[in-house]
Amino acid sequence: MSEASQELVLERLMPWQEKIVSLMQNGRTLFLWVGNALELLGAYIQREDGSRVAGLGVFFSMYSVRQSPQRFNNLIRADFKGTKLIGYTSRFSHTYGLSKEYALCQTEIGASLEKLPYEDAMRQAYAYKMKEMDNPDLKLF
Repeated sequence: MSEASQELVLERLMPWQEKIVSLMQNGRTLFLWVGNALELLGAYIQREDGSRVAGLGVFFSMYSVRQSPQRFNNLIRADFKGTKLIGYTSRFSHTYGLSKEYALCQTEIGASLEKLPYEDAMRQAYAYKMKEMDNPDLKLF
């Protein structure tokens, strides 16, 4: 979600803060927080200007720091109970202080990238496809 959406979601979840914390701590309710939704669970999210927005406080030792407009792009390989996962992340923030015991998987390899691999070729293919879609004779099925 965007950073603005993230703050709106936090605002809407705050009335349910105690219930969410209770459900997560009882060990009988499963929540799957992916992407930057995980940042909502920390003590706070620090904005680019240094101000902070309060998180849900599920993990008091965890906090996130936004560094927009610098985007962090990573290719990763992780292990989930013996199954290898591969993925890609692109985000404006880093999260600190989360214990490994709460992670869905354990990262084995994470390569920080200055630029997406094949980005120029992907952008050219995108531009070509967009031009192709402007063709009035194009029929989509």
